[in-house]
Amino acid sequence: MLPLVTITLIVLLIAGSIVVVTISQAREQAQLKAVRDARTLANRYRRLKRILNEVPDQYLAKEIRLLLLERSIDTLNEIKQIKGKEFQLQSQLDEDKQLVRQLKGTTKSEKAVPVVDEKKAEEIRKLLRVVINFIINQQKKGIITARSANLHINSSKYYIVKLKADLHENRANAAMKIGKLRTAIHHYNSAISALEVMKNVPAAQDAILALRKKINKIKKVVNKTSTTTASKTAKDKEWDNYMEDDGWKKKNTYDD
Repeated sequence: MLPLVTITLIVLLIAGSIVVVTISQAREQAQLKAVRDARTLANRYRRLKRILNEVPDQYLAKEIRLLLLERSIDTLNEIKQIKGKEFQLQSQLDEDKQLVRQLKGTTKSEKAVPVVDEKKAEEIRKLLRVVINFIINQQKKGIITARSANLHINSSKYYIVKLKADLHENRANAAMKIGKLRTAIHHYNSAISALEVMKNVPAAQDAILALRKKINKIKKVVNKTSTTTASKTAKDKEWDNYMEDDGWKKKNTYDD
Protein backbone atom coordinates (compact mmCIF):
# COMPACT_ATOMS: atom_id res chain seq x y z
CA MET A 1 0.00 0.00 0.00
CA LEU A 2 2.80 2.37 0.94
CA PRO A 3 4.63 2.03 -2.38
CA LEU A 4 1.37 2.79 -4.20
CA VAL A 5 0.87 5.98 -2.18
CA THR A 6 4.46 6.98 -2.83
CA ILE A 7 4.07 6.42 -6.56
CA THR A 8 0.83 8.39 -6.55
CA LEU A 9 2.48 11.29 -4.74
CA ILE A 10 5.39 11.26 -7.17
CA VAL A 11 3.01 11.27 -10.14
CA LEU A 12 1.04 14.15 -8.61
CA LEU A 13 4.24 16.09 -7.97
CA ILE A 14 5.39 15.57 -11.54
CA ALA A 15 1.98 16.52 -12.89
CA GLY A 16 1.90 19.58 -10.64
CA SER A 17 5.36 20.61 -11.80
CA ILE A 18 4.31 20.22 -15.42
CA VAL A 19 1.22 22.36 -14.80
CA VAL A 20 3.29 25.04 -13.05
CA VAL A 21 5.86 25.07 -15.85
CA THR A 22 3.12 25.16 -18.49
CA ILE A 23 1.34 28.05 -16.77
CA SER A 24 4.65 29.89 -16.33
CA GLN A 25 5.53 29.42 -19.99
CA ALA A 26 2.04 30.52 -21.05
CA ARG A 27 2.37 33.68 -18.96
CA GLU A 28 5.82 34.36 -20.35
CA GLN A 29 4.57 33.87 -23.92
CA ALA A 30 1.60 36.14 -23.22
CA GLN A 31 3.94 38.81 -21.86
CA LEU A 32 6.23 38.49 -24.88
CA LYS A 33 3.22 38.71 -27.20
CA ALA A 34 2.01 41.81 -25.37
CA VAL A 35 5.44 43.41 -25.78
CA ARG A 36 5.50 42.55 -29.50
CA ASP A 37 1.95 43.82 -29.99
CA ALA A 38 2.71 47.06 -28.16
CA ARG A 39 5.85 47.56 -30.27
CA THR A 40 3.92 46.91 -33.49
CA LEU A 41 1.21 49.36 -32.45
CA ALA A 42 3.79 51.99 -31.48
CA ASN A 43 5.42 51.67 -34.91
CA ARG A 44 2.02 52.04 -36.56
CA TYR A 45 1.32 55.15 -34.49
CA ARG A 46 4.65 56.70 -35.51
CA ARG A 47 3.90 56.04 -39.20
CA LEU A 48 0.46 57.62 -38.92
CA LYS A 49 1.82 60.68 -37.13
CA ARG A 50 4.62 61.06 -39.65
CA ILE A 51 2.06 61.33 -42.44
CA LEU A 52 0.03 63.86 -40.46
CA ASN A 53 3.08 65.94 -39.55
CA GLU A 54 5.06 65.83 -42.80
CA VAL A 55 2.43 65.94 -45.55
CA PRO A 56 1.28 69.56 -46.04
CA ASP A 57 -2.47 70.10 -45.72
CA GLN A 58 -2.88 70.98 -49.40
CA TYR A 59 -1.94 67.39 -50.33
CA LEU A 60 -4.13 65.63 -47.77
CA ALA A 61 -7.93 65.82 -47.89
CA LYS A 62 -9.69 66.71 -44.64
CA GLU A 63 -11.54 63.38 -44.61
CA ILE A 64 -8.28 61.44 -44.90
CA ARG A 65 -6.65 63.56 -42.20
CA LEU A 66 -9.59 62.72 -39.93
CA LEU A 67 -9.29 59.01 -40.73
CA LEU A 68 -5.58 59.09 -39.92
CA LEU A 69 -6.19 60.87 -36.62
CA GLU A 70 -8.99 58.51 -35.63
CA ARG A 71 -6.80 55.53 -36.47
CA SER A 72 -4.03 57.09 -34.35
CA ILE A 73 -6.45 57.36 -31.42
CA ASP A 74 -7.57 53.74 -31.86
CA THR A 75 -3.93 52.65 -31.91
CA LEU A 76 -3.10 54.52 -28.71
CA ASN A 77 -6.17 53.03 -27.00
CA GLU A 78 -4.97 49.54 -27.99
CA ILE A 79 -1.55 50.29 -26.51
CA LYS A 80 -3.23 51.63 -23.36
CA GLN A 81 -5.21 48.41 -23.01
CA ILE A 82 -2.00 46.38 -23.21
CA LYS A 83 0.13 48.60 -20.99
CA GLY A 84 -2.46 49.43 -18.36
CA LYS A 85 -0.94 51.62 -15.64
CA GLU A 86 2.37 51.67 -17.53
CA PHE A 87 0.80 53.56 -20.45
CA GLN A 88 2.91 56.69 -21.06
CA LEU A 89 1.24 58.24 -24.11
CA GLN A 90 -1.79 59.85 -22.50
CA SER A 91 -0.72 63.37 -23.52
CA GLN A 92 -0.47 62.27 -27.18
CA LEU A 93 -3.88 60.62 -26.92
CA ASP A 94 -5.44 63.80 -25.51
CA GLU A 95 -3.73 65.88 -28.18
CA ASP A 96 -5.03 63.70 -31.01
CA LYS A 97 -8.57 63.86 -29.63
CA GLN A 98 -8.30 67.65 -29.51
CA LEU A 99 -7.05 67.73 -33.12
CA VAL A 100 -10.06 65.68 -34.22
CA ARG A 101 -12.43 68.12 -32.51
CA GLN A 102 -10.67 71.08 -34.12
CA LEU A 103 -10.68 69.51 -37.57
CA LYS A 104 -14.37 68.62 -37.38
CA GLY A 105 -15.22 72.10 -36.17
CA THR A 106 -13.44 74.08 -38.88
CA THR A 107 -14.36 74.78 -42.48
CA LYS A 108 -11.30 76.88 -43.31
CA SER A 109 -8.46 75.50 -45.40
CA GLU A 110 -4.98 75.67 -43.94
CA LYS A 111 -2.47 77.92 -45.68
CA ALA A 112 -0.52 76.03 -48.33
CA VAL A 113 3.07 75.21 -47.43
CA PRO A 114 5.38 75.67 -50.46
CA VAL A 115 7.63 72.70 -51.26
CA VAL A 116 10.80 73.90 -52.98
CA ASP A 117 13.20 71.05 -52.22
CA GLU A 118 13.24 67.97 -54.49
CA LYS A 119 14.31 65.66 -51.66
CA LYS A 120 11.45 66.86 -49.47
CA ALA A 121 9.02 66.49 -52.38
CA GLU A 122 10.11 62.87 -52.92
CA GLU A 123 9.58 62.08 -49.22
CA ILE A 124 6.06 63.50 -49.40
CA ARG A 125 5.34 61.46 -52.53
CA LYS A 126 6.40 58.30 -50.68
CA LEU A 127 4.10 59.17 -47.78
CA LEU A 128 1.20 59.77 -50.17
CA ARG A 129 1.72 56.26 -51.58
CA VAL A 130 1.48 55.00 -47.99
CA VAL A 131 -1.77 56.97 -47.68
CA ILE A 132 -3.15 55.11 -50.72
CA ASN A 133 -2.38 51.76 -49.04
CA PHE A 134 -3.98 53.06 -45.84
CA ILE A 135 -7.17 53.97 -47.74
CA ILE A 136 -7.29 50.52 -49.35
CA ASN A 137 -6.99 48.87 -45.91
CA GLN A 138 -9.71 51.09 -44.46
CA GLN A 139 -12.02 50.06 -47.29
CA LYS A 140 -11.23 46.36 -46.77
CA LYS A 141 -12.10 46.72 -43.08
CA GLY A 142 -15.42 48.34 -43.98
CA ILE A 143 -14.53 51.65 -42.33
CA ILE A 144 -15.12 53.55 -45.58
CA THR A 145 -17.16 52.63 -48.65
CA ALA A 146 -15.64 51.50 -51.93
CA ARG A 147 -16.89 54.73 -53.53
CA SER A 148 -15.15 56.90 -50.91
CA ALA A 149 -12.01 54.79 -51.19
CA ASN A 150 -11.83 55.24 -54.97
CA LEU A 151 -12.44 58.97 -54.61
CA HIS A 152 -9.64 59.40 -52.07
CA ILE A 153 -7.23 57.10 -53.92
CA ASN A 154 -7.69 59.14 -57.11
CA SER A 155 -7.27 62.41 -55.22
CA SER A 156 -4.07 61.10 -53.60
CA LYS A 157 -2.73 60.08 -57.02
CA TYR A 158 -3.52 63.58 -58.26
CA TYR A 159 -1.70 65.12 -55.28
CA ILE A 160 1.40 63.05 -56.12
CA VAL A 161 1.37 64.57 -59.62
CA LYS A 162 0.46 68.04 -58.36
CA LEU A 163 3.38 67.95 -55.95
CA LYS A 164 5.78 67.69 -58.88
CA ALA A 165 3.93 70.44 -60.73
CA ASP A 166 3.97 72.68 -57.66
CA LEU A 167 7.72 72.18 -57.32
CA HIS A 168 8.21 73.54 -60.86
CA GLU A 169 5.72 76.34 -60.26
CA ASN A 170 7.52 77.43 -57.09
CA ARG A 171 10.80 77.49 -59.03
CA ALA A 172 9.10 79.54 -61.73
CA ASN A 173 7.85 82.02 -59.14
CA ALA A 174 11.36 82.30 -57.70
CA ALA A 175 12.75 82.97 -61.20
CA MET A 176 10.11 85.65 -61.74
CA LYS A 177 11.20 87.50 -58.62
CA ILE A 178 14.74 87.92 -59.96
CA GLY A 179 13.63 88.78 -63.49
CA LYS A 180 14.51 85.47 -65.18
CA LEU A 181 11.37 85.38 -67.29
CA ARG A 182 12.44 82.72 -69.79
CA THR A 183 13.49 80.43 -66.94
CA ALA A 184 10.08 80.99 -65.36
CA ILE A 185 8.35 80.03 -68.62
CA HIS A 186 10.43 76.84 -68.76
CA HIS A 187 9.37 75.80 -65.25
CA TYR A 188 5.72 76.68 -65.86
CA ASN A 189 5.80 74.47 -68.98
CA SER A 190 7.36 71.67 -66.90
CA ALA A 191 4.53 72.05 -64.39
CA ILE A 192 1.98 71.69 -67.20
CA SER A 193 3.75 68.55 -68.48
CA ALA A 194 3.54 67.03 -64.99
CA LEU A 195 -0.18 67.78 -64.69
CA GLU A 196 -1.03 66.39 -68.12
CA VAL A 197 -0.59 62.88 -66.67
CA MET A 198 -3.90 63.53 -64.86
CA LYS A 199 -5.46 65.80 -67.50
CA ASN A 200 -8.84 64.08 -67.16
CA VAL A 201 -9.13 65.34 -63.58
CA PRO A 202 -11.03 68.68 -63.44
CA ALA A 203 -8.62 70.12 -60.86
CA ALA A 204 -5.69 69.35 -63.17
CA GLN A 205 -7.48 71.00 -66.09
CA ASP A 206 -8.05 74.16 -64.04
CA ALA A 207 -4.41 74.21 -62.91
CA ILE A 208 -3.15 73.77 -66.49
CA LEU A 209 -5.38 76.61 -67.69
CA ALA A 210 -4.10 78.91 -64.92
CA LEU A 211 -0.48 78.08 -65.77
CA ARG A 212 -1.00 78.75 -69.47
CA LYS A 213 -2.46 82.16 -68.63
CA LYS A 214 0.65 82.93 -66.59
CA ILE A 215 2.90 81.85 -69.47
CA ASN A 216 1.00 84.01 -71.97
CA LYS A 217 1.25 87.00 -69.65
CA ILE A 218 5.01 86.53 -69.26
CA LYS A 219 5.48 86.06 -73.01
CA LYS A 220 3.83 89.43 -73.64
CA VAL A 221 6.32 91.04 -71.26
CA VAL A 222 9.23 89.19 -72.91
CA ASN A 223 8.09 90.20 -76.41
CA LYS A 224 7.61 93.81 -75.35
CA THR A 225 11.06 93.86 -73.77
CA SER A 226 12.59 92.25 -76.87
CA THR A 227 10.91 94.81 -79.16
CA THR A 228 12.10 97.70 -77.00
CA THR A 229 15.63 96.28 -76.89
CA ALA A 230 15.67 95.71 -80.66
CA SER A 231 14.46 99.26 -81.30
CA LYS A 232 17.10 100.68 -78.96
CA THR A 233 19.80 98.56 -80.61
CA ALA A 234 18.76 99.79 -84.08
CA LYS A 235 18.89 103.41 -82.95
CA ASP A 236 22.29 102.89 -81.32
CA LYS A 237 23.61 101.30 -84.51
CA GLU A 238 22.24 104.16 -86.60
CA TRP A 239 23.96 106.68 -84.35
CA ASP A 240 27.24 104.73 -84.47
CA ASN A 241 27.09 104.68 -88.26
CA TYR A 242 26.45 108.41 -88.29
CA MET A 243 29.40 109.03 -85.99
CA GLU A 244 31.68 106.98 -88.23
CA ASP A 245 30.54 108.68 -91.45
CA ASP A 246 33.45 110.53 -93.19
CA GLY A 247 31.12 113.22 -94.48
CA TRP A 248 30.17 114.10 -90.92
CA LYS A 249 33.85 114.40 -90.00
CA LYS A 250 34.56 116.64 -93.01
CA LYS A 251 31.59 118.81 -92.15
CA ASN A 252 32.92 119.23 -88.63
CA THR A 253 36.35 120.20 -90.03
CA TYR A 254 34.80 122.71 -92.39
CA ASP A 255 32.72 124.23 -89.64
CA ASP A 256 35.81 124.72 -87.52
